[in-house]
Amino acid sequence: MANASTRRVYVIDTASGTAIHSLPIIVGKIRWVGGTTAAHLAEVQDASGNVYWASACPAADYVEESDFTTLNSDRGMRMAGIKVPTLDSGKLYIYLAG
Repeated sequence: MANASTRRVYVIDTASGTAIHSLPIIVGKIRWVGGTTAAHLAEVQDASGNVYWASACPAADYVEESDFTTLNSDRGMRMAGIKVPTLDSGKLYIYLAG
C-alpha cells in the first residue's frame, strides 16, 4: 500500500525524507500499529526536520498511541509541515485535529 495523505487521517507505511507537505497542521493523535521487531523505530518530524514524535518498538506486534488534544487550546500539536523519515515496520496513523 502507498502512503495516503489526502484525508483527515494520514496512513503512512513507507518512510521518506521528503515532506508529505510543508503547510502548517495540527496533529491530534499518532498511532503506530504493527511494529514487528524490538528496536524498530518510528519518527515524525516537521518539514524542517525538527523531531515532534519518536518511538522505539519493545517487542513484536507493538501498538502505541499518543494523544495530543490536551496540549493546548488548539486541541493538538502544531507543526510546520510533516514528514516521516523513519518507519522500520508497521503503519503510522496520523490524525489531524479539528
